[in-house]
Amino acid sequence: MVKQVCKEFGWKVVVNPSAMACNVLWFDCCPSGDVFSQLLPYQRTNHFPGTGQITRKDNLARNLNRVRRKCDGGVLDIFPKSWVFPADLQLFRNYVADLKKKNAKRRKKKKRTFIYKPINGARGIGIGLTQKPHTIATSDSLLVQEYLSNPYLVDGFKFDLRLYALITSCDPLTVHLFDDGLVRLSTKEYKAPSAKNIKENCMHLTNYSVNKNSNNFEQTDEDNTGSKRTYQWLLGLLREQGHDVDRLHRRIGEVVVKTMILCEPHMRQGYEACLINQGGLPSQQKDGSSPQSMCFEILGFDVYLSASLKPYILEVNRAPSFTCDSQLDTRIKHDVLRSSLMMMNITSDERTLWEKRARTMAQSRLFSGKLTSTTATRGASSRNRQHTQQTKRQSSSMATEDDDEGDDDDVGDDDDEDDD
Repeated sequence: MVKQVCKEFGWKVVVNPSAMACNVLWFDCCPSGDVFSQLLPYQRTNHFPGTGQITRKDNLARNLNRVRRKCDGGVLDIFPKSWVFPADLQLFRNYVADLKKKNAKRRKKKKRTFIYKPINGARGIGIGLTQKPHTIATSDSLLVQEYLSNPYLVDGFKFDLRLYALITSCDPLTVHLFDDGLVRLSTKEYKAPSAKNIKENCMHLTNYSVNKNSNNFEQTDEDNTGSKRTYQWLLGLLREQGHDVDRLHRRIGEVVVKTMILCEPHMRQGYEACLINQGGLPSQQKDGSSPQSMCFEILGFDVYLSASLKPYILEVNRAPSFTCDSQLDTRIKHDVLRSSLMMMNITSDERTLWEKRARTMAQSRLFSGKLTSTTATRGASSRNRQHTQQTKRQSSSMATEDDDEGDDDDVGDDDDEDDD
């Protein structure tokens, strides 16, 4: 899908390029810092440094827990109670002990359910539920969470949302939430966790990789039927039921923004470090505005809605899957990619202007004998000559690091449109 959309713009697509002589570099996993430090001002890449602080399961939990401890009230009540094993093992045991004390005072005993996930896992592998917390492995690297057991249901099924956000700048932080997305349903009618059904993954997990193998999985191309539907369809259903969908959409947007704020310092620090390696921070444009960011990123936010329509963030995916299994998939993902690249306003003129500026500055330094600080002066003239020779007749180009358009290979944030 990525290559298809780029070709629609008339871009030349080069898979696994031997050099960085492209206007846009698309990576299925976050590239190394060397890639960011070699970017020239006209180039764009589809990742920011530092987003791993929210796309890794353990980092998201740590950062939310850290800030939550400093905030009053329910400002960050957007995430299930979470512990990272083995580091938070004692905190978890203390929490369970407190629950037992409170339960002892109740006439009607209440069993809490916990869900555990391998930090480096993906596609639903290794995820489980338990009401016996002492049975959770303590030596493994796990994210343990209190299971949210009162979901809003669609036709009796639990679901989650896959929503897409485009990050176009980290300073200032600029986030755009796409107005449509996917509703991913489980394939067995939901019942509250009990000893009888706690192993029913197709009831409690909304992972696409788990449910697509179920005999009850329905693959359709309609928005209002099947095991995968659209976010706009859900809003229409909720509106018919009398819910304030504008308020719900605002609340979901707030959850996304709060999550991104956790990541913003790390993104800005990493981005500025790469620019400093190039020879300095970019100056303002002639109109006084900030220069366009060389990085952008499409993140996949997995959101849970409680029975009262309160949104919770479950995961953030750094490389959301753009593999399409249906016309519905194709429509949503195509629009996300096309809208995102249009918003970046990538043109061949930027490259032409930069090459002209680089030649002028190189001549100025040659005749004046002085070094002038500018973005990417380090090696700019030689790289510029290489770029000109390799792509003299190209108007715009796009490189992809991997040919399968698959999931993120980054440890801990692989995506197969999964969540629980």
